[in-house]
Amino acid sequence: MSELNVIRLEKDHMTNWLVFAVLSILGLSGYRILIKVVGGETTPFIYIVCASFLYFLAWLIVVLHEGPILAQLEALPATSALLILGLTASFFLADYSLLRAYMIGAPLSIMTVLLGLSMAFTVLFGLFFFRESLNWLQVVGILLGIASFVILSFAEGYRPGV
Repeated sequence: MSELNVIRLEKDHMTNWLVFAVLSILGLSGYRILIKVVGGETTPFIYIVCASFLYFLAWLIVVLHEGPILAQLEALPATSALLILGLTASFFLADYSLLRAYMIGAPLSIMTVLLGLSMAFTVLFGLFFFRESLNWLQVVGILLGIASFVILSFAEGYRPGV
């Protein structure tokens, strides 16, 4: 394979959204496991400040790689700025709440299923506001996800807060 073909293969590989979906799954899995471990080690404030700073640095590297950051910020429409504020609030709410839940003893297995319910809300949002569609197999998968939440939440021996 020539050097040109290798470069094209790598470029085509990185334009496939499934690659990023798998990386997202790996990242979220690591996030959920590590936030459980960190939960008992520090206060939520210290965790969120440190994690947010490192998160900012990581994104800064990505953005700088994409081009001049000031030009990108100047071109940002006001509606996008409002969406960014909403995104920030969502991250904060998720991080803080998840960390607090783990600090008071939430089990990782149950929290993972509960967090999976965000999928159902996101799917509904996509259906109603973005006019996306689902096939019957996707609907069955979503219903199975919701059923797993119900089964695990009400399983014998599970008592929230204990």
